[in-house]
Amino acid sequence: MSRGAKSKTESDRSSLLSQQENDMLEELLGRRCASTATAVAQLFMALPHSPSTWSLQHTGVVCFVKDNPQRSYFIRMFDLKAGKRVWEQELYDQMAYFTPLQYFHTFPADDCQVGLNFTDQQEADAFQHAVVEKINQRNSRMEKKQRPPPTNDRGSLPPLPTDRAPPGSPGSFHMATVDIQNPDIQSSRYRSMPSPQSVAPDKGKKSKKDKKKAPKLSKADIGAPSGFKHV
Repeated sequence: MSRGAKSKTESDRSSLLSQQENDMLEELLGRRCASTATAVAQLFMALPHSPSTWSLQHTGVVCFVKDNPQRSYFIRMFDLKAGKRVWEQELYDQMAYFTPLQYFHTFPADDCQVGLNFTDQQEADAFQHAVVEKINQRNSRMEKKQRPPPTNDRGSLPPLPTDRAPPGSPGSFHMATVDIQNPDIQSSRYRSMPSPQSVAPDKGKKSKKDKKKAPKLSKADIGAPSGFKHV
């Protein structure tokens, strides 16, 4: 094959999406961009004005994207119902990626802590592997640190969700076939969760009653979260 006849890199596809939804996601990724890991997830943020609580921002498809035009890697969230990208974070030097729970991953973004609550365990594992592998590759090539190493002190993080994101397509094509467990939507469901003193509760000091589960999804949740601010 000649140099001028390179084919588009095939993106990773989510088994939770239909072929039509995966095709739509491919279009949203853009030219010369490919997703090396794709997963259905909820996007949470510990916003600067309330760093001790998780705030649900989006439900959609999260991709670890190799952006060839920008010669960089990004974690990007797409809303298939709205047909657009709703959030992104560029991979930076010495970036840290934590997995406090198998289905809930956290990392420091530019302005706040971010949490990804995955629907599928295999997708969560594949996403973590892709991101961590690239971080390690970049760190091994670094000769000069452009950023100070991230702190391992995560005591200021909000409490972690106890349930993974419920299964269901985040797109708009097959919503009639998705089994929504909780169809009632109330503004109170978007209120932040109470925060313990640290992300890892001390044994014998906290009971199970102190924890609250992450909000379940419904049809109205998908593609239409409230209170989003781009960071």
